[in-house]
Amino acid sequence: MAYPDFQQDVGSERRPLSGIAVDRSSGGQVRRRILYGQTHYEFLVKHTLNGTDKNSLETHFQDNKSGFFDFTWQANGQTYSCAYASDIEVKPLGGDWYDITVKLVTV
Repeated sequence: MAYPDFQQDVGSERRPLSGIAVDRSSGGQVRRRILYGQTHYEFLVKHTLNGTDKNSLETHFQDNKSGFFDFTWQANGQTYSCAYASDIEVKPLGGDWYDITVKLVTV
């Protein structure tokens, strides 16, 4: 089931994940590991939703939190195969409106 097509608010972000891990040996030498060749992305998607749409998004989360789904990044219209990376953050704005932040990662 595809991610719901709610408006993505200003402040939503697409961050590249390079897969490069850097650490140092006990002697101070830099060590790099390439964990994966293709660049993946992390999305922080922000929505302002009414109670009905919030419930719809929470249902999608419950139904898909252990699987993958299609997500369309509205800034470029591209569709990515994604998974939820954390619980949905919900902040009441008053009345029946909510500020929602969703963290997704490409698979």
